[in-house]
Amino acid sequence: MKYLLLCIIISFSTLTFAEENESEVNRQDKNYQALMHVGGSVLSLPSNGFGAYKYLEKNKLIGLHYFQMSEGADPSLFEGRAMLASFKEFRSNSFYYELFGYYRDIDTTDKIKTFNSVTTFEGKASFRDVGLGIKIGNQWQWEYFTLGCDWIGIAKRVATLKYEGDSSDFFKNSADLTFLNFYIGASF
Repeated sequence: MKYLLLCIIISFSTLTFAEENESEVNRQDKNYQALMHVGGSVLSLPSNGFGAYKYLEKNKLIGLHYFQMSEGADPSLFEGRAMLASFKEFRSNSFYYELFGYYRDIDTTDKIKTFNSVTTFEGKASFRDVGLGIKIGNQWQWEYFTLGCDWIGIAKRVATLKYEGDSSDFFKNSADLTFLNFYIGASF
């Protein structure tokens, strides 16, 4: 009886192990991946965008991404775009880390209004920078459909390419966070 129970437990754990690695198994024989970033914060600003990956191996990919970024209304408005080149490696069934380099271009408008809604000050700034970062997340792969989230990441500015206009606190940050960036896509 003990032998039968041991066989059942081993069989069940083997079956569970196979199901736990379903995403990894489904990444086999894939060459490309196309993604739509549907919401979250990238480089400290709310953003959405799209991306594409090329599989180097089933657990290693290189990618390019484009993001539209915007935040706020009066008194401050940030608008911009960012491009990322990345290397992603899955360390388990769905968990990954991703190293990336970015180029970012942001414009901001700061307005201070009086009681009568008359603008008394309007400052504009333009900012371009490049940097490096790392993020971690999970991505689940079905046959062709994929769903994932960059849980958290940090990026460090390497160089400022352009800075024009009035001072803004946003541009003084030397590190930026990525937080809860959700995406969906297809692998083929």
